[in-house]
Amino acid sequence: MDKTISLDESPKEYNEIFLSYRNFAPRTRKEYINDISDLIKFLKENYKIKSVDSVEKDHLQHYFAYLDKKGLK
Repeated sequence: MDKTISLDESPKEYNEIFLSYRNFAPRTRKEYINDISDLIKFLKENYKIKSVDSVEKDHLQHYFAYLDKKGLK
């Protein structure tokens, strides 16, 4: 049975599952987690999303447009 991951749990899961297998510098790891946290804040504030499996492609496209509008990549 698959476990549903809440958005609040996702940075920890991302760090333990994805980042633990990569040889990134500590600063790089921190920046990745900061980026994920920013995305989570956007999803919660704009779409009231609570779990990872509720995130859709359109949500991510809107997030990228939001970053572009702020002059970020």
